[in-house]
This record gives sequence, C-alpha cells and structure tokens, in this order.
Amino acid sequence: MTDNELRGLILRRFYEARRSDIHKLTEEERGEVGREDYNRIGQQLRDHGLLDWWQPISGLGSGRITARGVDVVEGVVQAPVSINLNDNSVAVHGSQNVQIGNGNSIKADTSIDIQKVMSAIDQSLAPTAEKEEAKSLLAKLSDNATFATIVGAIVTLASGGAN
Repeated sequence: MTDNELRGLILRRFYEARRSDIHKLTEEERGEVGREDYNRIGQQLRDHGLLDWWQPISGLGSGRITARGVDVVEGVVQAPVSINLNDNSVAVHGSQNVQIGNGNSIKADTSIDIQKVMSAIDQSLAPTAEKEEAKSLLAKLSDNATFATIVGAIVTLASGGAN
C-alpha cells in the first residue's frame, strides 16, 4: 500500500472510533498494516493535525481523531497531505431496479496534462485577454484535487477511454 492509502485507512479507522476517547487500533482494524507502518502513519497524521497521537517507546501508538481530521474524512475541508479516503462503497436508498457493478464500470485516467491545455488555449482564436483569463482560471482550478479528478474523467470519456 502507498502512504496515501495507509493514511486514508488509518484516518478512517480513527474516524469510526471518534466517539471513544484514546484509541489503539486492534490487529483486525489495522488489517494488513504492520506495526512500523501504523506508527509511522500515525505520526504523519499527527504532524498534519489530523490525529492526536501518542507514541510509546515500544509497541503500538494510540490516538484520537481531531476535529480537523473529522472534517477531512467528511469532505468539509481539503486534506493538508495526500490521503486516499475512497473506500469504493455505494449506498442506495429508496430505489428500485438498481444495478451496481458488472458491466457498468468506468475506468478513467484522471490525470490532465495542464501544459497541453495551456498550449491549446494559446493556439485558440480567442482574443489575448480571454486566453490569459482562461489560463489564469485553469491554473487556479488545477490546484483543486476534486476539479482535476472530474475534468480528467471527462477528458477520458470524451476521448473514448471509458470501458
């Protein structure tokens, strides 16, 4: 697992235990995460203000999620560090004839080459002022992870990249 996946897994587990005081994840809650990775990721999440974390000299650390950590998991604020919180779960309420999975999935490369987009803007027939405004807006929006993911998926679908 990558560190951003580990951060997401550990943060989500502490989120699930947020109503308890200090918590140490059990072996079952940690899953495949070893002791060294667990402690290292706990320290990273502490350094970014997402967990209150206590690390003993030996053994497993313990902690509790901070208000900022809760806000990151709930999507209220953007994480200060790369965290993969996507658990790929789907909840359907009050619907009929719903199909999930098997034949209706989309695989999309969600990365965008900003330089290619900037170049396309430069080559457009738009007036110079509009080109500059478009490039400025693109630069601002490309810093937003949600925007970049959505645009990347749209570009992939438009180019026939959906499965």
